[in-house]
Amino acid sequence: MDKRIAERIAAEVETKVWQSHLDGPGAALTVAQAAIAYRAAAHDDRFLDRVEDYWKDTLVPKITGEGIRQMARKLYPGAANATLNRQDIVLAQAIINYAADLEWCARIRVKRFKVNAKRKTLATRGWVEAFAQQAVQDELHHLAALCLFMFGTGARRGEACALTWGDVELFQQKAVINQTKIDDQRIAHL
Repeated sequence: MDKRIAERIAAEVETKVWQSHLDGPGAALTVAQAAIAYRAAAHDDRFLDRVEDYWKDTLVPKITGEGIRQMARKLYPGAANATLNRQDIVLAQAIINYAADLEWCARIRVKRFKVNAKRKTLATRGWVEAFAQQAVQDELHHLAALCLFMFGTGARRGEACALTWGDVELFQQKAVINQTKIDDQRIAHL
């Protein structure tokens, strides 16, 4: 290795150590370091790569709430506000606040983008029965069964599709539903 390069690396490391010593542990903390700790704690890392690539070695104290909002707009231009909130803002804030829980830096608050909640029309028993009847006529028995199961148990689409025969006890008329949103299980009576 070239001596000048080695001296530069040593100077950078020394600067970070002094900065951390004088200004506290969060002064030299990078987003990359915080993200590594967040990932190691087995948190959901579905969208983490894009956030990590955006911030890289940016110091956490230099990041602002508005900076995170701008990142969201840049990473997903044209995406709905709910997507920006879920895939970027919540995740970036979670990484920094996880590091804060470890007492590496201060917590951060980020204003979410406004989301207009859509009114959902609930399925009625009549609609479900009509849907199931049409599905049977079209020889789509599995869709009829899926619709009736979801209506009767309140299972979400992903929860119902993830069911295996091991989760169903027909004689006891019960099914174990793995609730994906809260990472728990519940018993549904059939």
